[in-house]
Amino acid sequence: MVLRKAFQELLDEYARGKNLVLVPEIEHITPKGYKVYPDGTLKDSLRQSWGFWESKDEKDILVDEIKNKFAKGYPKFNILFEDTKRAVLY
Repeated sequence: MVLRKAFQELLDEYARGKNLVLVPEIEHITPKGYKVYPDGTLKDSLRQSWGFWESKDEKDILVDEIKNKFAKGYPKFNILFEDTKRAVLY
């Protein structure tokens, strides 16, 4: 959890430099109408989503977790998956 918070702070600092806000765990409606909750969503002043962040536990198999999230309907564009050791950007 310590590293997750540090990564969240890093993304938040980056977002501010781009006039975006990192909003943790807000609802995102998938094209099929399901509700998912990415760990973070980058929003602009018009509340449009520009990117997503999903943090996984370092014990998880990142590739499998990505497949599971995509199967649930998570966005497949501008989303960053990370497990404190690796990061994958789609």
